[in-house]
Amino acid sequence: MSVSTIDPEDFGLVGNAVSSQNAAVLAAQARVEEMEKQDKERKDKEDEIALEKIAQAYKGRPLPEDWDPDSHPLFTSNVEETRKLDNVLVEGIKALEKDDTPDEIAERFKRKGNDALKRGPKFYDEAIGYYTQALQAKCNIAESNSIYLSNRAAVQLLKKNYGKVIEDCEEAIKLHPSNVKAYFRAARACNGLHKYARAVEFCDEGLKREEGSTELAKERAIAQEGLKRREDEAKRKQAQEAKQLLAESSKARALRKACEQRGIVMGAKMFEGISGRQGADAYVDGEGKIHWPVLLLYDEFDQSDFIQDVHEDSPIAEQLAVVFDPAQPPPDWDPARRYGLDSIAVYFATHQTRPLEDGVKK
Repeated sequence: MSVSTIDPEDFGLVGNAVSSQNAAVLAAQARVEEMEKQDKERKDKEDEIALEKIAQAYKGRPLPEDWDPDSHPLFTSNVEETRKLDNVLVEGIKALEKDDTPDEIAERFKRKGNDALKRGPKFYDEAIGYYTQALQAKCNIAESNSIYLSNRAAVQLLKKNYGKVIEDCEEAIKLHPSNVKAYFRAARACNGLHKYARAVEFCDEGLKREEGSTELAKERAIAQEGLKRREDEAKRKQAQEAKQLLAESSKARALRKACEQRGIVMGAKMFEGISGRQGADAYVDGEGKIHWPVLLLYDEFDQSDFIQDVHEDSPIAEQLAVVFDPAQPPPDWDPARRYGLDSIAVYFATHQTRPLEDGVKK
């Protein structure tokens, strides 16, 4: 035992005051040394128990000549090598763990999880399993359980399982609100899911606990940038929609005026969901001429053709010449070419629907 000595002159102490001060210092040193001694004895006892269980597992058989304590699951940090060991040894470890407190068991699994994580992506799932086992050990220390959750979230973050990251971090924060890493990992996961507003909330709460956290500040900046990008995109979309509505309104006014000049009254729709109908609306061109979409019906065969754009001055015969071009193969429903320019008659029906009140529907 090493004992520090005190020179009374160093403290300006004399008489009884010196004796009292010396006694307090010596008592404190004695307590520290006793704690260190007890800790060493505890570790030595654990090693003795471990070796005893190994001996019991081998039942008097000698250990392999190449046996290395570092290869044993009690002492190794090599997770992969542990799998290759004799099952009897593993059972011995399990029996030993039963004698430990939940807090000690949980910490052991946490360390194994940390070791697995350090070994790289191939061991991420194993690390998650160890952190889960640490939680299942039912440790009585809330702060420790918060760390296990936060560590598991760290691995899930590497795997980009953002939803699971947020779940673990939220639970970790409930257990220990000062777990700054949980706020950071939750914020990063939210950014990964483009939940920028929620990411800002996590960052703000974390910065309340640690104002100087550069990680949280950086993640918050990323979230703010995402929010601004989303806001700018929304504004652009609104501007485009407004411009489109204005253009459509102008087109509708021009069409209404052209119809009024010609004495044309528009009626309600007769058909919905016509194939090829998208974007085929009547309109007025730069020369003031109306262009119409035209639907040809062949009732006999329950067939139809839709022409998107027909100039008002174009004779119907010109359109039929394209539809029933003799140089092209006949339609599937008329292989005998019963329908041709010299054999068809066209009927144009009016007053088939009620008129629109404003004449033209946009």
